[in-house]
Amino acid sequence: MKNFILGLCATFLFSVAVQAQHNTYTKSAMVVLVSGAKSTYTKGMTYKDWVANIAGKSAVPSPQEDKVLKDVYGFLSVNANPETISRNYSGQSLLELAKTKGSLGTLSASNAKCGFWCELLNAVVRAIIDYLSENPPVVNP
Repeated sequence: MKNFILGLCATFLFSVAVQAQHNTYTKSAMVVLVSGAKSTYTKGMTYKDWVANIAGKSAVPSPQEDKVLKDVYGFLSVNANPETISRNYSGQSLLELAKTKGSLGTLSASNAKCGFWCELLNAVVRAIIDYLSENPPVVNP
């Protein structure tokens, strides 16, 4: 019985550590995304104008992409610093995007108008998505 309880405790601690690692990756990814997107945002710009600016007027983001874009826009609109982003971002929108199958569509760098920075951000996001796809997060109730 003692070994069983110790095993349960070890399993719980391991799942907490894995969840913390995923949380760190998603928070870091959001900091990178917001930092890279600062040059595309002008104070007072609406969400629709900002999305049209980065992806084109005819772009329609998927629901998962829309959540990520809204999170990025939210941090941009309040001029959040990296510490604020790390403290306040839950990571949920990037995890949901990581679970989707297929291409990124609107978030694809080929659709964007910001050149090198979009390619760099695209590479970072794809690396994080690949990592999270291979190592799904453990969700504790």
